[in-house]
Amino acid sequence: MDRIATSEANIMTLSRRSFALALAGAPTIIRAQQETLRARVKIDTERAIGDIDRLIYGNFIEHLGRCIDGGVFQEGSPLADAQGYRRDVLEAAGKLGVSLLRWPGGNFSSNYHWMDGIGARDRRPPRLEMAWGTVESNRFGTHEFLDYVKMLGAEPYICANLGTGTWTEAQQWVEYCNSSEDTAMTRLRRR
Repeated sequence: MDRIATSEANIMTLSRRSFALALAGAPTIIRAQQETLRARVKIDTERAIGDIDRLIYGNFIEHLGRCIDGGVFQEGSPLADAQGYRRDVLEAAGKLGVSLLRWPGGNFSSNYHWMDGIGARDRRPPRLEMAWGTVESNRFGTHEFLDYVKMLGAEPYICANLGTGTWTEAQQWVEYCNSSEDTAMTRLRRR
């Protein structure tokens, strides 16, 4: 018992001494650390490593709040063209130089079924939108997005639904948008 008590007392004494030494040396340690944190940045405008890929200036639009409905797309608005695209938003986005545009979004895409957003706008089914708890009209769909991207002069970046969707649904969307073969999806696109 006495040895344990003596050992504990020695440990406490060592701990106090170690703490006191560390505390005394702290200003030196802090100065040394500050000196090693100095950095210098030099920009050499004469040296070009390569061009910046223009796709780095990408952006996204999503069915959240007024980003699409009432933002880039607002049918019947005096600010919109005959198709429903807001001219003022298109002009502002054009000034940003957006090179790549992602759609239908992040959270939104995990419950978005692309076939709900094709065909005649008046026949598209409104659906409960699970990410934001709203009703999605589906009036802005694949063709509206691709037309908007073309007007903007950007590249499209489409996010597939791998939340409630399937790999087959994603594959069919790629086929619908890109294939030149005569398939069920390309026939659906032509209609």
